[in-house]
Amino acid sequence: MTDEHFGIGVVEMMSAGLFTIAHDSAGPKFDIIGGKKNDLTGGLATSVTDYENWIVKAIDQFNSSTLTQLWRAGKAKAHLFGDDKFIESFIGYLNLKKID
Repeated sequence: MTDEHFGIGVVEMMSAGLFTIAHDSAGPKFDIIGGKKNDLTGGLATSVTDYENWIVKAIDQFNSSTLTQLWRAGKAKAHLFGDDKFIESFIGYLNLKKID
């Protein structure tokens, strides 16, 4: 989806251990996959050709060792967006504020 504000579907796919290809915009670009070269959590695309290239790469170049790395990296990244992490960050934020 173009300009998806966050991309919970992207996080859910990563949590399931899938190499995820998302649109190169908004949440997936800035918060989740990030568009880094060699990011093992997924790829970003804007055109049919970009999506096609990622799919071909996944089929042709990822071996079982790489797929295991992708699975682990995706699951680890997805945990950054879980309830525990949110609560920890929220409490940390509150501790920085003086509440009168």
